[in-house]
Amino acid sequence: MRISNSWLNQGVTAILSGIQELELNATGGSGSASYRNVVSAKIKLPSQKMTTIVPGTPNLVHREVSVLLLSGSSLSLKWLGMADDDVKFPLLSPNEPLYKDTADGGIELMGYSDIGDCEVFVIVRQQEPITYRLGGIDVANIGVSLWVNTFGLYVQDIEDSSIRIKLRDFIESDNSILGHKLFVINSFTPGKSIKFNIDATDGGYGGEKIEIQLIKPFEVLSLLLKTGLNNFLYLDYATFLEESKFLPKSFTYGGKTDSALGGEIIVKPTLELFVGRFVAKNNFSGVGDTCVITDYQPNIDNPEQGGTFTLKGF
Repeated sequence: MRISNSWLNQGVTAILSGIQELELNATGGSGSASYRNVVSAKIKLPSQKMTTIVPGTPNLVHREVSVLLLSGSSLSLKWLGMADDDVKFPLLSPNEPLYKDTADGGIELMGYSDIGDCEVFVIVRQQEPITYRLGGIDVANIGVSLWVNTFGLYVQDIEDSSIRIKLRDFIESDNSILGHKLFVINSFTPGKSIKFNIDATDGGYGGEKIEIQLIKPFEVLSLLLKTGLNNFLYLDYATFLEESKFLPKSFTYGGKTDSALGGEIIVKPTLELFVGRFVAKNNFSGVGDTCVITDYQPNIDNPEQGGTFTLKGF
């Protein structure tokens, strides 16, 4: 069967047009009309703090990124994923204030200023719709509150092993120390790590670490609703541990210090894991026990990071 020359010509033209469009999208087209969306913003970068300028994207995008230094003596730029943290390039300065990248591909771009604060003007042109915010996502200041007051007094009842007594043991302090057993992270950015400082120099803890256990409050509420408060309080403790599959789901590991005296600890809370307790080795019993939190001081210098917990006794 004979093929029409006109049909063949139309097909070749369509193929060439498609190839040209792919090339424009893949390379950015040197300022071609392939970029259909644009967004711009002024972003302030605090001194000596790595700051997101242009967020990354989960999928491949074709975009052009332009960064203009408006104020400040110098600014180092770094793409997320660079292996060497000591090498940050390119360097923007009043003499060379402009950086432009037409082959970004959706990688997060960060900036760092060694001396003084900086401000940049950023323009992003992109083929796909722009759904992110320049400067990165808003990061919440860390808010912490303390719960379950110990009242300082512990009364031992060796005749009753019910859950009711176990709960009372948890609430009260066997060292007669006023404080709290739980902390709640009231405000945070879900999924973002938080660094806390732990001061346990007067804690008297054994072992080699202090551990954070994060509690799932929704799992606790679910058990109370299923069991009923009265049944829960009077349920035999041993039977509860044997038959219930609930407890393992209620606690999860949250991090640990390098020493029983305290130190830094990094926590990554989510909306299901924002209630926590500190656990250390009790020299008297030889097992892990809940530490008493005697104080918490927020991080005034950097409210986006955690403050300092002071722990003492059980």
